[in-house]
Amino acid sequence: MKDFYSVTPITAKDNREYTFGILLNKTHRIYHGHFPQQPVVPGVCMMLMVRELVEIAMERNLMFKEVSNIKFLSLVDPAVNNELMIKLTIDSIEGGYNVKASIESADKLFFTIKGNLSAIITCPAQGGTSSEADSSVVGNLELEG
Repeated sequence: MKDFYSVTPITAKDNREYTFGILLNKTHRIYHGHFPQQPVVPGVCMMLMVRELVEIAMERNLMFKEVSNIKFLSLVDPAVNNELMIKLTIDSIEGGYNVKASIESADKLFFTIKGNLSAIITCPAQGGTSSEADSSVVGNLELEG
């Protein structure tokens, strides 16, 4: 998502565990619609950030194939918590990666997810990829606000 967040340098442990620093853009236009009086990071955006960071770590375009567990534990108010950490544990499996991820601050856990991601399959007949479809969904969220 354009200008929604920026990534600070990452730390990696054994090419399996990664920690990314995230700085949310608290003036991003998505908060005009989600929600104008009390901005909250949308859950779909948290999932998208996790997927994008796994892509950075693995240097591949990926999509969620299955999510076995997802928990939204606390609201992320970008005015209060715009500096976050996203912690990833990534294990290679046939055809993709098993991922465990969390979004947290120094003192609070906001979100956890377990699932697997697989390589994006280009659909030449449709003229695009699933990654473009993900961005289009978020783009629509932004436009509706």
